[in-house]
Amino acid sequence: MAKRIWWMVAGAAVIVVLVGGTSVVVSKAKRFGKQQYFTQITQPGQPNGQASWGYTYEQPAFDREGKERRLTFRAEKSLRLQAYLRVYVASHDRVTAWEEVDGAAVPALAKEQLRQRAAASSD
Repeated sequence: MAKRIWWMVAGAAVIVVLVGGTSVVVSKAKRFGKQQYFTQITQPGQPNGQASWGYTYEQPAFDREGKERRLTFRAEKSLRLQAYLRVYVASHDRVTAWEEVDGAAVPALAKEQLRQRAAASSD
């Protein structure tokens, strides 16, 4: 009986590790080999009416050289205003992942473009 319980516990542990490991692999795959852009949340997201995906954001984003690209992506929650994001983009402007980053992580040219954009919108 004790041997059977041990096997059940070991099997459950393996399943937990596999499921947890799978989510890490999927998360990394969404970022691997994708183009990176940077943006700053300056407007609240638009509720899209679907319970599982709370907010849609349409943002100008800039790559490391300061080239602009207009991106649309979703978030389950309302993102913090003034937060900087690193956005991972596959072909055809498809955002595969995003993450909040510290302002120091934003490349200088992208940050300058974001500052200019913010100054122009406040005029």
